[in-house]
Amino acid sequence: MKCVLKHLKGSINLGIRLEVEATPIVKWWVDTLHAVPNDCKSHTGAIMTLGKGMAITLSQKQKINGTNLTESEIIGVDDTLPHTLWTKYFLECQGYDLGPSILHQDNKSALLLETNGMRSASRCTKHFKVHNFFIKDKVDQKEIVLKYCPTEEMRADVLTKPKLGKIFKGFRSKLMNIPIDIPISHIEAPNGDHSQKETRKHSTHIIVPVQECDGTRTCLTTHRHTKDKQWPHVLLNGSLWDPIKYIELLSKGLARKIACVRSFVT
Repeated sequence: MKCVLKHLKGSINLGIRLEVEATPIVKWWVDTLHAVPNDCKSHTGAIMTLGKGMAITLSQKQKINGTNLTESEIIGVDDTLPHTLWTKYFLECQGYDLGPSILHQDNKSALLLETNGMRSASRCTKHFKVHNFFIKDKVDQKEIVLKYCPTEEMRADVLTKPKLGKIFKGFRSKLMNIPIDIPISHIEAPNGDHSQKETRKHSTHIIVPVQECDGTRTCLTTHRHTKDKQWPHVLLNGSLWDPIKYIELLSKGLARKIACVRSFVT
């Protein structure tokens, strides 16, 4: 979360640039992250473009569980298909002459089931055939065209998995239609305000790794000091937590879990 907020603050003046091709073609990319949350429901990411820059983005948790990656991919397409069809119908009502929408996936097994229907179905696919055949009907009606997209080129991948460094900049460039090597730190506010740069000179951030009391996951807490104000406590799991006391307890040789518990303000 800290990395996300830091990126948003550094790119607050960076906008999306949308470009439409001479012959508009609605293109979608759909990707799924299989069974990651605690309830093992997968996560779907989808993006839409008419040329360059992403006009529509979706990132949502699936409502039902998929027993394998192929099933989760099909559920993801089934969840995205209403948005795909609505976009096509809306643009056609505005007077645009559109062909079938192109939908990209990176799972070949899901593509075969969605394209071939019964010819690729088996006893193992009966439990999700409703989702599968709904997609197959739209393919037969030529409202959508399914195409394979390699994983490294799957633009919706950034909406389901964290990306870093050069890979993140590449996906950001495609989604926002900006140069891949744009220097975010040199972007100036429209009114020439440099207050952010001045604030950074007088602030110091101390990152403290904190392990929750149940020992299941790790979070990062920021303790920030400025010249005018101090925030000695942070809100953690609904209670006030003192990072300075946590550091002192660690310096005395206490284990992280014990130090974490004793650092809560009573």
